[in-house]
Amino acid sequence: MVYLLLSPTIFEAKELLAWINIRDRWTFRSFEAFSGEVCGKEVVLAISGVGKVNTAHALTILLERCPVELLVLFGCGGAYRGSGGSIGDVMIATEEVYGDEGVLTEDGWLSMEEIRIPLLKKGDKTCFNSFDLEGKVLEQVRRITEGISEPNIFYGRFLTVSTCSGSLKAGDTLYDRFGAICENMEGAAAAHVARIYDLDMIEIRGISNLIEDRVFERWDIQRAVKSCSKVVIEVLGGLGEGKEDG
Repeated sequence: MVYLLLSPTIFEAKELLAWINIRDRWTFRSFEAFSGEVCGKEVVLAISGVGKVNTAHALTILLERCPVELLVLFGCGGAYRGSGGSIGDVMIATEEVYGDEGVLTEDGWLSMEEIRIPLLKKGDKTCFNSFDLEGKVLEQVRRITEGISEPNIFYGRFLTVSTCSGSLKAGDTLYDRFGAICENMEGAAAAHVARIYDLDMIEIRGISNLIEDRVFERWDIQRAVKSCSKVVIEVLGGLGEGKEDG
């Protein structure tokens, strides 16, 4: 069994790749992956490409080929103004939400639940826009991160969009609608596929920017990558410890 580490871009993964003892490299039609060992665990790290389709495509192929124990999605994200987060902080998802799937009417936006069309029905589970990530693995991650003093770590709902918010007004609208702390372009698709495969998932994002009027010079992607990678390594090192104690 392996831990599958999934990131949208090579830049977001470069810090973590430096920690991995890489033994093999695979090239698929649209993405590449590396297998090896880190923190005493067998891992596959894949660079999926940006967005929901690339993420779902890469994840599905790898889940059909590899015996995966846990999915760790990581990379950069933007923090909504109401989250309290700052550039360089790290956010960890308790829930992933599709922010675009629905209907926009003259009276406002309607979710998939409001139009009564689920995105997934599996057994007794019906999922509309939201995929819950709470569970025993996330509880263990919370315990691990309690010992991390830097960077600051926030837990909460993440929002996945196809069109990122490039203005304060757009960001505040989505924050008011969903109450999410972090915006990204991949998480809900990964959570969706993970639910299909009954796979536990953790999503960890370093904050590269605040969601405000878009001024790229204010961003710090490198700092976000370093912060995210540090927390991912800490989490990987701590996962599985004390498992025999329940």
